[in-house]
Amino acid sequence: MTTISNKLILAKPSFILFVVLTAFLSSCQFEEVKNQESSTYSILPVNKNASQETKALYHQLNMLSKDYVLVGHQDDLAYGVNWWDEQGRSDVKDITGSYPAIGGWDIGGIGRGWPMNLDSIPFDKMRNYIQQAYEHGSINTISWHTYNPVTDDGSWTDKTIANPTLSQILPGGEFHNNYVEMLDLAADFIQSLKSKDGNLIPILFRPFHENNGSWFWWGEIHCSPEQYKELYQFTMKYLIETRKLNNLLFVYSPDRAFTNEKEYLDRYPGDDFVDVIGYDDYYSFKIGDTLGLLQRLEVISDFAEKRNKIAAFTETGIEGLKGDKIFTEVFLPILQHNEKTKKMAYIMFWRNANTHHFYVPYLGQEEAEDFKAFRNHESILFGDDLPKMYQ
Repeated sequence: MTTISNKLILAKPSFILFVVLTAFLSSCQFEEVKNQESSTYSILPVNKNASQETKALYHQLNMLSKDYVLVGHQDDLAYGVNWWDEQGRSDVKDITGSYPAIGGWDIGGIGRGWPMNLDSIPFDKMRNYIQQAYEHGSINTISWHTYNPVTDDGSWTDKTIANPTLSQILPGGEFHNNYVEMLDLAADFIQSLKSKDGNLIPILFRPFHENNGSWFWWGEIHCSPEQYKELYQFTMKYLIETRKLNNLLFVYSPDRAFTNEKEYLDRYPGDDFVDVIGYDDYYSFKIGDTLGLLQRLEVISDFAEKRNKIAAFTETGIEGLKGDKIFTEVFLPILQHNEKTKKMAYIMFWRNANTHHFYVPYLGQEEAEDFKAFRNHESILFGDDLPKMYQ
């Protein structure tokens, strides 16, 4: 590595060893031999044909997670409170001086052939934002609020009445081809995400999230665990085997409806299909269920360690940041609670849409100083704090 922030220079011994080892390994020429890769990388993606940069990203995330938590923000480069599409701008950067370590994006609407996603970001601009984040040295993650391939409605559905969509789009189903056409459009977009040198940009891909709730058509009451697993597995295999997208790391992220590993695994598609063990949670903050939230983070931390995968707090936040010192007195204590919660590779805060719907501070917002203090904590990494993640 040529440059490392002061935060990493003052790192714990395990990370100092990681820096030295990575610097040495980056000077070596790797051969595509499995036993050599195992000695080179601390962890390997489920896709054995993953690109070199994708393997490096997965390894770097794993190593950093031993001592640090990366901070992400949805739609960060596209818009913020009281601004839209201003070159180089970011609410996170406005406050902290740094872009987030992870930029989140959603391709809801791509399967309908729309020119923009469900939050009105043109896909051409989203591509540019993803490229910019990559050039900054940050990471990109993509979720997919998939429109219904049967009814053409959005992702959300009546959570009290079972919706038969999923059973109709699995292989052999009447609308399977509809889903494949949508999947091809998503794959076309991912295929277009290239760096200046023409290589595919590594992406943390998070399809069919919050599946143990019932507000999406792929949710709990709308399909059996086996049907959900089949959909996830088909999607992953199609993107890798048919579309040859070797730049994806796959993220599994149910919502808060579990208390132990057995419940977490109810719809888990299997170790061969998941790279990141995730979990989404907003509601625990609304009802003050800190103990339950900590328990769930411990469950995914333990499971990730057992299966040699990465754990992450894949989507969360407190809308409107109603309170004092939310980041240093709510989020930081949770992430620092014990050795298990400290192993979250990243935490992903939701988007800043307007003065009522925002999840990180913006210029003039009262939590700005606390967010700066959060950024400056030794365990928290923003974009400027990252080593080279793709080497």
